[in-house]
Amino acid sequence: MIIMGRSLVVIALTLFCAQSAGAQNAGDTTNPKLIDALSKTRVTIAAALWAVKAPAVPLSAKVELGDRDQPVLSVYTANRGVASSDRRDLSELKEDPLADTWSPVSDRLRTSADIAEAQAERRLIAKTKMSLAQIAKLAKADQPGIVFSIAPETNAGKPSSSCSF
Repeated sequence: MIIMGRSLVVIALTLFCAQSAGAQNAGDTTNPKLIDALSKTRVTIAAALWAVKAPAVPLSAKVELGDRDQPVLSVYTANRGVASSDRRDLSELKEDPLADTWSPVSDRLRTSADIAEAQAERRLIAKTKMSLAQIAKLAKADQPGIVFSIAPETNAGKPSSSCSF
């Protein structure tokens, strides 16, 4: 689904938010534990994205089942902004989305797969005019449900964002 509207002229030029056909990296949407956790979420992806303080920039966010099938809200960040190319600058903020407040634990990305994913996301975010928090807010206004995953991607060679509900 491409979000378009009167207030989204900038998105038409730079970004759009596509509802994914599947769960992408956020887990299996048919998993009853994930569905149950999403229905009880107190901290939304949008709230977590807005809570990331500059100069850090959120690169992607998702709710997934972690250890012992407990829900985890995860946000990849570039701690010194998107202009930095230092791989040590990439981290993951994690917190239980069922908690009353967003008080995440920060951990530097260590695996080559996570670093490569975050570096690709950083390159795409650097080309956009809107933040993921703004995109999540617009997506929520256009599509009912709970956003449980948002990440930059390319569509026809141009930056876009994928939102899973």
